[in-house]
Amino acid sequence: PAEVDLTDALPLAEFPDAERLRLIADELAHKRLDCVGIWGTAAHGTADVVRALAAQTGLCLHRWPAAGIGLEQALAAATALDAALWLESEQIEQREQLGSKVELVSNLATTPARILLSGERPGLTSELIQTRRYADLSLARPDSARRAGWWRQALPHLESAQREQLASRFHFSPTQIRAAARLARRAKNLDDASPPLDPAHALEAACNQMALSRSSRFVTLIEPKRTASD
Repeated sequence: PAEVDLTDALPLAEFPDAERLRLIADELAHKRLDCVGIWGTAAHGTADVVRALAAQTGLCLHRWPAAGIGLEQALAAATALDAALWLESEQIEQREQLGSKVELVSNLATTPARILLSGERPGLTSELIQTRRYADLSLARPDSARRAGWWRQALPHLESAQREQLASRFHFSPTQIRAAARLARRAKNLDDASPPLDPAHALEAACNQMALSRSSRFVTLIEPKRTASD
């Protein structure tokens, strides 16, 4: 399975549920828990919380589904390497080739590997509660001040006023913030305009681009049948 890079994982203190997450991390590290569900949207920073949780425990983190690897292989590898295996519930539900849900849950229920589940809504949990040492957490939504802190982590030299403005306008997770920063750097490097593209404008444009691409799948274009002249 794909190993997840944890080098830029944020400390748990950067998330609204830090106290609860520290307790979960301690229980997971000492195997008093072996299955954890983290629930929330991208704006909650769900993927970032999973990575931060793994980093706090000192565990390697593998992710599945992964190309060319079945669940049994992924679980065996995680067990052999004493790693945690991360599964996103929405991806699992969308993959027809995974086989029956009964078989999937049976594999997760009987493996000695530690499991991290994530998604917008709890999934596969009722069956696992009965067989695993399970805990879960529905993430609190971060406020503007918390997002400003994420901007500071990603771009320490960004002016405070701009951090606060971006945090208020764009409800991005830490991963999305880093992606916006990369887009802005790329746009600035590729820009041939004279005078050169202003960094603040490049960053705002990158954020707008990301916000548009993120929301486009929920938008339907409606063409009016009448015009103003009718």
